[in-house]
Amino acid sequence: MVTIRAKFVCDNVAQVPSQTQEEPMYMVSMHAVYSNVGENKEYWKYTPSGQLNLWSVNEKVKEAFIQGKEYYLDFTPAE
Repeated sequence: MVTIRAKFVCDNVAQVPSQTQEEPMYMVSMHAVYSNVGENKEYWKYTPSGQLNLWSVNEKVKEAFIQGKEYYLDFTPAE
């Protein structure tokens, strides 16, 4: 099994209206690091581009993701 690790930067965390849920939703937007400095140079080499939008009804998302902070994303097959 192969695991791919990428590194992303949080662009925004916003509360958005939900059309199907009574509780509010939270949207997290991220992009792959593209800096050519330090550790990010290696991540840029293998994952130079990418975007992620995550929607959640979990209010803790507001605390878990901070605009401008970098996060690792590990991708493994769901088996």
